[in-house]
Amino acid sequence: GALASGLPAACPSLLDPAALTDEAARGTLQPVFRGLVRTPARRARAADIAAPAGLGERLAPMDADARREALLSLVLDTVAGVLGHADPLGIDPDRGLLDLGFDSLTAVELRNTLQKATGLRLPVTLLFDHPSSTAVAEHLGSHFAPADGAADGAADRVDDAAAALDELSDADDDELFAFIDRELER
Repeated sequence: GALASGLPAACPSLLDPAALTDEAARGTLQPVFRGLVRTPARRARAADIAAPAGLGERLAPMDADARREALLSLVLDTVAGVLGHADPLGIDPDRGLLDLGFDSLTAVELRNTLQKATGLRLPVTLLFDHPSSTAVAEHLGSHFAPADGAADGAADRVDDAAAALDELSDADDDELFAFIDRELER
C-alpha cells in the first residue's frame, strides 16, 4: 500500500554512520544518503595548486597521452580535495560528478580551484557542460594542446618545406618560376 500511494513514508532502518562516512570518503555513497553524512572538504592549499605558467610549460613537451594523464590526475586530485576524499585513485574518472556528490557549491569550488591551477578562465557551468572527470580533463586539454593531428600536420609541413628548399637550392630561374606556379595552384 505505501508504494502504491505515491506519498513519502517513514521506513525505520538501522544505519551504520561509520560505514556511510567510509562510503562518502570513497565516493561510493548513494545519493539518497548524502544528507546524512558530512565529510569535511579539504581546501586546496596554495602549495597544492600548480603555477599556471608552470602547468603549460610542463605539458608542452608531453605527447598527447601523457598530457591527458597529467590533466586527468590534476582533475581527480582536485575532485578528491573538494569532496574531502583521502585518495583520488578511488574516484572513477568516467563516473558523473553529480553522482559523486557534487552540488552547486562544490561545483563552483571545483571550477575555482581548477581555474587557479590552470590559469584558464573556466565557465561557471563547467561541471554541467563536462559531467565527468575525464570530460573536464579533455576540456582542459583542448586549451593546452593543439587538436589531435595538428602537431603532426605542422611537422609534415616543415618536412615538405625542407624538401622544397633542397629541391630549389640548385634551381635556375625557369625551375624557380615553375615551382612558384605549382605552389600557387595548390
